[in-house]
Amino acid sequence: MSLRHLSSTTAKSPRRGPAGLHCRWLALALGCALGLVTLTVAAEDVDVPVKLQAALTAKVASYDRTLADSSKGRVVALVLVKSDTGDSVHVASQLVAELRRLGSIANVPLQVETLSFTSPAAVGKEVRARSASLLYLAPGFRKEAKAIASALDGLHVLSVASLASYVDEGIVLGFELRGGKPGLVVHLGHAKRQNVNFRPQLLALARVLR
Repeated sequence: MSLRHLSSTTAKSPRRGPAGLHCRWLALALGCALGLVTLTVAAEDVDVPVKLQAALTAKVASYDRTLADSSKGRVVALVLVKSDTGDSVHVASQLVAELRRLGSIANVPLQVETLSFTSPAAVGKEVRARSASLLYLAPGFRKEAKAIASALDGLHVLSVASLASYVDEGIVLGFELRGGKPGLVVHLGHAKRQNVNFRPQLLALARVLR
């Protein structure tokens, strides 16, 4: 399925109407990001603008077949940040603001919280304690991403990386530029370990790793 086939911008959940309409929204969002500048964060480059990452994170989460059941009437999204790193804080604050502006995922109310990093084990504990369905990693976790992903094994949480390189370390979803166009990177092996079950319509739009 081509990204150019997406056109709808109003649908919030793949459960409401034909799946193709919701896929068209996702592809349109990816296409509209062309020409936006790359944000440099420390030694790590955020290729896809934060505002678009927030919109895509919410849309991708709606393609998790088990989101509604696991969220129990409220989707909790944690944004992981290194509080002593200014650029990490900057990106995290942008992402929090954008997600809060969205207000819901798949028609389920969205609660967004910031989580200051102390250790990978602590991240896993907080995800479990807060019943988080989403965990977004701001930049700055290149060395810790693998250990953080291991701490999420067995939980039901969609881990999302601001940088596509984190997907190689165990994170489920990342964002990248391919030929100057924004794209999704999804790792199905990592998704299985975190009990995320994506609809096939999403996988048709992503670079899928196994």
